[in-house]
Amino acid sequence: MKRILPSAKIMLVLIFTALLLQQVRAQTLLTENFNYPAGTFLNTVGWNAHSGTTEPVSVVVPGLTFTGYPLSNIGGAAHLDNTGEDVNKTFTAQTTGSIYVAFMVKFGQLHEGYFLHLGETVTGSTHFGRVWSVAVPEIGKHKFGLTKTNETTTVSSTVFDMWTTHLVVLKYKIVDGPTNDEVNLFVIDGTIPANEPATATIPAFTTTAADYSPGSIALRQYAWLQDITVDGIRIANSWAEAVSASTAAEVEYIPANRISLYPVPAGKEIFISNVKDVTAIEVFDIYGRMQMMEICDGAVSKRMDISLLTSGIYIMRFIKPDVPEIMKFIKE
Repeated sequence: MKRILPSAKIMLVLIFTALLLQQVRAQTLLTENFNYPAGTFLNTVGWNAHSGTTEPVSVVVPGLTFTGYPLSNIGGAAHLDNTGEDVNKTFTAQTTGSIYVAFMVKFGQLHEGYFLHLGETVTGSTHFGRVWSVAVPEIGKHKFGLTKTNETTTVSSTVFDMWTTHLVVLKYKIVDGPTNDEVNLFVIDGTIPANEPATATIPAFTTTAADYSPGSIALRQYAWLQDITVDGIRIANSWAEAVSASTAAEVEYIPANRISLYPVPAGKEIFISNVKDVTAIEVFDIYGRMQMMEICDGAVSKRMDISLLTSGIYIMRFIKPDVPEIMKFIKE
């Protein structure tokens, strides 16, 4: 006898298929909008602490804005303002090609140190592609600096204004051989180029330092005098996928009051924000079979233990007084 799924299950499967196709179109290795409530510690939403145990990196709201950048003005931002904890977030380790790390940044103090870098999947003391803030106090401005690993910092010839949001792109190019990977840096203050510019703010260079396989992005707090805001991190294998406004269709713009899930992918637990009006949360597998259900208590945010779910893609349905809302998430 042929089995017919109930209409509700059919609808869930159709929605899942549409969401899956949307995911296939996206080619980013990692996207982080910091779309969490103000004051959220990054070590509670999918970022891993790898240095320091005090003064964790927290979220400030609103985030940064840069005209034309797909991740502009979404959620909050990470604030680096102490000598405390450093954090990293992993992505699939890359062994060939180029890695582009796009992000917005704003400096509020004239101070010098590196604040963002790449690392391997298991972050230890091996940091590479280090991006620096370099103070120019005599004119009240700053420059950007870059090192492949621990060598002398290469500094931009251009100076930049304080309290201005810059769009920055770190490029790490993996080249065959043991010590010849290249790094360079682009700093954009105007219109975003659709294609990678021929000339970088800090042109590509290599050193005798060992080559690595990028698998994480890290934020560093190096001094209590620093005041650095980082937002809209997007990592991909091409300029267009990481930077260009033409990829905006791949990005889900999330209003301040929109339900959001993090981290993505999720591990043993998943955090959900803006659920004040949600009465219940249901979790379905790709076949429309309910796996979990939790009753909400009117809290603004909620944590769900998903450790018993097997790895895969799931649909989360939020029951609300008006129309249910449906989102997809991945369980690692």
